[in-house]
Amino acid sequence: MHVLSLTLLASFLAPQDPRNATIQLPKGHQVTGAMLADINIDERVDLVLACYDPATDKRSLRVHLRQAKRGTAFTSAPSRPPFAIDPDVVAFTFLDCSEEAGQELVLLTPELVAAVISKSNGAPDYRQLARHQLLWPAANSSAVVPLRSAAIDFDGDGQGDLLLPKPNGWSVLFQDRKDGAPTFDRTQTITLPKWENSLTKAVQSRGITSEGNAFNMRFGGGRPSGIGGMLVRTSTRTPQCKVLDLDENGLLDLVMYRNDSMHAAMQNKAGALTPTDQQLPLSPNRLKAFDPAFNVQWADFNGDRRTDLLLTSSAQRDGEVEVRVDVFLANQDGGWPDKPDSRLRMQQLARPPQLIDVNADGIDDLVCVTLRTSAMANLTSPKTASFDAQLTMYRNDGGAFVTPSLLSKQLPLVTDSRLRKPFLVVRPGRRGRPGDVLLHTNGHIERRFLNLKGKQLTMAKADARAPVPKRASILVADLIGDDILILTDGEVRHVSFRR
Repeated sequence: MHVLSLTLLASFLAPQDPRNATIQLPKGHQVTGAMLADINIDERVDLVLACYDPATDKRSLRVHLRQAKRGTAFTSAPSRPPFAIDPDVVAFTFLDCSEEAGQELVLLTPELVAAVISKSNGAPDYRQLARHQLLWPAANSSAVVPLRSAAIDFDGDGQGDLLLPKPNGWSVLFQDRKDGAPTFDRTQTITLPKWENSLTKAVQSRGITSEGNAFNMRFGGGRPSGIGGMLVRTSTRTPQCKVLDLDENGLLDLVMYRNDSMHAAMQNKAGALTPTDQQLPLSPNRLKAFDPAFNVQWADFNGDRRTDLLLTSSAQRDGEVEVRVDVFLANQDGGWPDKPDSRLRMQQLARPPQLIDVNADGIDDLVCVTLRTSAMANLTSPKTASFDAQLTMYRNDGGAFVTPSLLSKQLPLVTDSRLRKPFLVVRPGRRGRPGDVLLHTNGHIERRFLNLKGKQLTMAKADARAPVPKRASILVADLIGDDILILTDGEVRHVSFRR
């Protein structure tokens, strides 16, 4: 048995030594994904590891409940027997969808949605919730995908619904209760037009990614003896959707980008979705070019309760390629002007800009990570690579992200040898205190606090560190950096930089 080390770095303002706990995993097992969910409804999120055993070519889920005891995070052994994943299962999530207390494991195949209900003797009972054509027409033989954002109370009735990707669109499966029993008979699907450019052919991915504004999976099957690669390869793609109250009526809506338009689905009080399309203020030639920097985001930047637009794109200027971050403030009719209200120019982006309230003033600021064009090759290198990146934070001034910046700091980063991306997490401020930064550098994940001096931010020296072995992968299990998993061959380390 290999030992799965669970390292806790509990820290507040002063550095503290990591607290350790260990759990055991069978020899040879690989962790392919992770998800946090409150499985037993005790107001503490638990850890679910998706594992693969190459020796048997089997997939499984291992649940480790979070303990109340201080100094440990999760149970050292699985809190329940490991759950074997059937070959046709593509993805999973957790949702309260039965008469019993707690959340149920929900499994997604290319055509079915089923919940796993535990019988009195502990044996699993599969209950079909709905038929649904999932985006991916086949399962990955070695991985099952955690869909963190699939479970959502979309209509606000207190019952969790399902938001699932389809080929060329998305579906909302609404949960209703009839005599206490859950049903998912009420379904609405938003179908999008086909892609009109060649971007999908230019960008290939292995596994599931969310590059640009798309949700991808590449899969294959058939491994005849003597052939190292997949026999069949294909890929499918649909845009990610953002859930927000677009028309400010107190109900959630869906918004997506495809081609040169915003495609929204507006929810009324009856829970019905009405599709709407709106042209984005894009250059007419943008669709003809491959633009790795292109990104679309929606939010209310100036506090007028209208949804503004953030467009990121590349352009030629004086013979050099620059990245432009444009802000379009919404008009009274909900549309946007033809020209941006404000623009920032910068170097190549290592990832799309993020909207984060770093100075704890209640308004989202703009966080960008840029690097020189010569360093872009490090992001696709199969080997671990070190390079300098520029972290810049721009203050939100009435909807414009202004200069001078809140903070501009050069940081030495390390690319992940497996996921091939640098690890850098900026966490928002809270309780009137500015946020902090977690980064992978010099063989460690380290935390650096942000301090506010007037209208500027400064970055303190690292006050806490967690070692990262060579050839490790780093996953943020909770999406905000409070729970980090460091994956290596035969070992997983959990690091928690608590605030």
